[in-house]
Amino acid sequence: MPGVDPLRKTTIERAKLVRLEDETIIFSKKKRTFKDRITVENHKSRQIELTVIDHIPDDIKIEDVQLRPKPAERNDDEGIVKWELRLKPGEKKEITIEFMVTHPKNMSVRGL
Repeated sequence: MPGVDPLRKTTIERAKLVRLEDETIIFSKKKRTFKDRITVENHKSRQIELTVIDHIPDDIKIEDVQLRPKPAERNDDEGIVKWELRLKPGEKKEITIEFMVTHPKNMSVRGL
């Protein structure tokens, strides 16, 4: 395949699609909206199976969580989300993660 590194037979990319901050501060809280897309692509000549694991923060208030496709496993107590994927040769699949974060306006939230 043109443009594909032969040593990297599977690619996984995370794109930050939306980063919005609500300027309205209610009760000393800020609201921020996030939407990310994880793309997994199989460049091998055979089918592969892999597990994608992500973490949703648990030390701040998370609302309106939307995960597409539905994960195979979700542990809200630990903030862990897991997808079991099977990709045919040349197949690409996308995972979309969308959520809103509410946190104290003085709190610095990093890593999202």
